[in-house]
Amino acid sequence: MNKRTGFTYYTLSVLFTVFLLGSVRVVAQVNKPITISIANTSNENLSNKVIEISWSEIVKRQPSIDINQLIVVDQSAKQITYQLESKGTNTIENLLVQVSIPARKKITLQLKQGTKQAFKSKTYCRYVPERFDDFAWENDRMAFRMYGKALEATTFNAYGIDVWAKRTSNLVINKWYKSEDYHKDYGEGLDFYGVGFSLGAGDCAPYLNDSLYFPKNYNSYTILENGPLRSSFQLMYNAWQAGKHQVTVTKTIQLDAGEFLNKMNATYNFSGIDSLPVVIGINEQKGTDIKLFNEQEGVMAYWLPRDSMNGTIGVGTVIFGGKPEMLYGKKHLLSLHFVKSGMPLVYYAGATWDKARYFKSANEWSSYLELFAKQLRDEVKIVVR
Repeated sequence: MNKRTGFTYYTLSVLFTVFLLGSVRVVAQVNKPITISIANTSNENLSNKVIEISWSEIVKRQPSIDINQLIVVDQSAKQITYQLESKGTNTIENLLVQVSIPARKKITLQLKQGTKQAFKSKTYCRYVPERFDDFAWENDRMAFRMYGKALEATTFNAYGIDVWAKRTSNLVINKWYKSEDYHKDYGEGLDFYGVGFSLGAGDCAPYLNDSLYFPKNYNSYTILENGPLRSSFQLMYNAWQAGKHQVTVTKTIQLDAGEFLNKMNATYNFSGIDSLPVVIGINEQKGTDIKLFNEQEGVMAYWLPRDSMNGTIGVGTVIFGGKPEMLYGKKHLLSLHFVKSGMPLVYYAGATWDKARYFKSANEWSSYLELFAKQLRDEVKIVVR
């Protein structure tokens, strides 16, 4: 072997080694874990809360992240459930995780590349064509439904938000609809909440001249997310007359794992007036009940009359950032708002059941709603690095 040939082989060998080392460094950089710190800055414990982490902040740290090999681990290196939220588009907006954080404490999560474990979904929503166009949704706490156009042609038509009382963390919508026997409790819960022609458990409608103007039932829908930690969807309604004004509305509803309240977003469109009076309502039911109006905190709470066989349902609404006028009218607890055309009315509405293990009295339910309102104002500090 001559010197020139040896030099060439040596040079190539060194270059190849440098290339390999550079490649290893690149791979290591791509696979470097991302650390997410979540701090609870409030004086109250956060329990099983779904937290949104901006996906753009994650991509800034690791542009080539592989979502097909993504796992999230907690401080004990245990995998946890997560969800990539795109809100019905092809673009990821948030990483969702469900965490518990003591008051004034923080936790640390890591995003890594690995084989993702299978996790049980805690939320679900779907269109129900086999039952007059119902739209039903649930999480590991409660279940709800809204009524579709097909129901309007029946003698048992209804408006408003219906509640299905659950005492299981399992998802039951498909099972109960298939059985067609969900008005009796077989150990998981039942539907015994009365809606009729009302706003039910926290729906909303225009309110003019001391009259409610219902939009009838939804006409079309779009599913935006469907578990495991968050389900969300939109319901669209045909135009209708609210007094002298033609109105349309789109309702976007979101339910997270571990929550009793849905996040409600109602966007009304109309013309001819600067703002439209709209009420959020809970329908009153016959019997001995307990009502709470807390305008300061934006909370309405209702503890229904007790059913001798099935117990009591609690219903509640929470308004974030406002102190609305609250009143009793049209056999409803009402919270009054003035909305601009095209601007969303955002609030929270939901329910609980005393036969589940969470709230056993009107006081416990009201305290939960007031704490929920307070926690909406408290800051959760998130740092991605």
